[in-house]
Parts: sequence; structure tokens; C-alpha cells
Amino acid sequence: MAFRVFRRLRDLVDVDATNIGNGKVPVYRTSSGKHEYETVTGGASAASSVTFTPAGTISSTNVQAAIEEVSGDVGSLSSVYQPLDSDLTAIAGLTSAADKGIQFTGAGTAATFDLTTAGKAILDDADAAAQRTTLGLAIGTNVQAYDAELAALAGLTSAADSAPYFTGSGTAALMTVTSAARTVLDDTTVAAMRTTLGVPAGVLLFDYEITGSDAASIDTAVDGTYATAAFATTYPMLEVFFYGRTDEATTFGSTTIILNNDTSSLYDRISVKGVNATAAASNARAAAAWTQDLAGASHAASFFSTYHLRMPNYGGTVGFKSATCDISAPDSAAASCVVASNGLLYRSTTAISRLKIAAAGAGAQKLKVGSRLIIYGR
Repeated sequence: MAFRVFRRLRDLVDVDATNIGNGKVPVYRTSSGKHEYETVTGGASAASSVTFTPAGTISSTNVQAAIEEVSGDVGSLSSVYQPLDSDLTAIAGLTSAADKGIQFTGAGTAATFDLTTAGKAILDDADAAAQRTTLGLAIGTNVQAYDAELAALAGLTSAADSAPYFTGSGTAALMTVTSAARTVLDDTTVAAMRTTLGVPAGVLLFDYEITGSDAASIDTAVDGTYATAAFATTYPMLEVFFYGRTDEATTFGSTTIILNNDTSSLYDRISVKGVNATAAASNARAAAAWTQDLAGASHAASFFSTYHLRMPNYGGTVGFKSATCDISAPDSAAASCVVASNGLLYRSTTAISRLKIAAAGAGAQKLKVGSRLIIYGR
């Protein structure tokens, strides 16, 4: 039987390994275009008698031995060669190049696409969080995480002269902001807002209330958290409010107002006082303090009197200091109702930076708990 001698193992890649057996040799058939096994007459002994010149990777010297040598290798061809596959064939038909990726364009068809440095930086990230970081979209660092309040604001339609405000949890609406309102909103301080609104400026300089036990006086240089050796003198006017009562055993006790801790004979006062329905005038000159009436211990229980003193140009140093002081001491008993208006003069050109109100009746009198002094710079 004539057969074509094979020289390399790869000549037999189309052999059906299931037909390998003793006394069979691979024969190439032109009709099928591949190798097939045919039985050699005489079996294995006949095949072994046919000499074979070793060639390629085959070392045997007769056909039978060569067949047996090849049979062991043919079974392992699957680990050397890839079975025919249309997808792999499509990929094999591509032309590789730098920065190209592979994609399927259909069943058994493929193509390449451009793969940029930026694209590869995404593809090598291990998870979505890493990809967001690569893109500069890290939640909480580069972009805002979803928030119901932000979603509510995003749902509004912006318009001229409008501002958003929240109407509830996760809900918002627009309000009109007029040009007048904006002139207040753009002010950086409360004082600036008052100026815009035309409201006289006022700054709290002192506020102290007697608590715990009665006290002889309230002094802006000594008492409370506002205590200072000299309060500000930069405002046009000093406004003083005093709410008090003394422990003096009389219907109306006596108190003094002392400026700058000065007890020189520089204080003048003229007063018009009405007790119930009767008014009378009095004056005091060159006194060591301004003396003012105040509800005493014999006044109806829980009744306190009030002062309201105004002194313009208190921080000035030209001219004497002039002030007005109104006093009100109502009572359930008609005879104990007092209203007084006082004109006050302090014959000094020194700026006023300290004020003291003290109980001034006979003996060691005190201001009662609840008495309070409030001072503003206006």
C-alpha cells in the first residue's frame, strides 16, 4: 500500500486520534484533504518491517514504532493547539497595534478600537469607587452626595429678586426679596443695619441686677460682667434706665447718682414733682451728687420705681454735662404715687465714663434685691 511519509508531528494535526492502533498507518487522501488511518496488511508486524528514516521530532526507524511514537503525541495536541473557533478566528484576523483594544462587532466578527491613556486608567481600577477617584468624581470630596435639601433647592425655578427658603424637611420655596430688603441683608453688622433703617444707634454699655442679698449700690466700675473702669464715650448720648427699691423705712427712700466717682460739690438739680395730684418745684445746688426719690420699704409690697436719664454729649470735653431724668413711682395708694421730672447739671467738662447709684437714706441703707441698672450708648 502506498502512503506519504510524514516528517513532523504538525503534519498530522488533522489526524483522528481515536483510530490509532497497531498495524495502522496515517495515509493522506487527496479527496478529503487530510490524513486517515489505514490497516497495513500483515498487522503490526508488517508495519514494523517497513523501514523509516527518522526526521523532525520522530526518532523511530520503522513505521510501526513511528506510529506508536506519534500516537502518544497526537492525544496531547489539545494542549498545544486551540480548537477551531469562529470568535478566535475573528480575533486572529485583526492587526494588532499600540493603544488598541478588541471588541466584537457581531457573531464571529471583531474589530479594534482606540484605547487612550485615560481609558486605560479607568480600566485598571478595581472598583467603581476607584474609578470615581480617577475621574475626579469622588463622592464627598469632588462631588456632593445626594441630599434631600439640595434636591428641594434644585427643584426650584430661579427668578429675579427671589431667594429660596425651606418650608419643611426636604421641601423649599421661593420668596421675594425687594431692593429695600437687600440693602439691609448686605450690611455686615447690626449697627450698619440700624443705620440703613434709620434707627438710632444703641450699644449696651452696662447691665447689672442685684441678686442674692441687698446691696449698698450698683457701680459700673465694680459690678457684674460689664464692669469696667471706663465705659465707651464714643456715642452721642448716654441713656440710663434704673429699676429699684430701697430698704429705707419710709414710703420714698433716697438715692444718689454719682458720676466718675466724683463727690465734689458740682451737682445741680431742679425738680418738678407731683405727689398724687399735687405738683411742687424744688432745687438743689452745689451738691455732692444728684439726689432722687425711690420707693422705700413702706411703699406697697413688690412696687419698684424707675429712672430714665438722658445725657447728650456725655463723652465731650467742652462745656458742662447736662441731663434730664424722669422718675415714676406708682402705687396702689394714691398718696404714694409720685412722678418727677428733673433737670440736672454736672459742672465738669470731663467725659462721663462711670456711673454709680447708691441708697442714700439715714443709716446704712441698701438697694433691694431685684434693683437693676441698664446703660446704653446711643
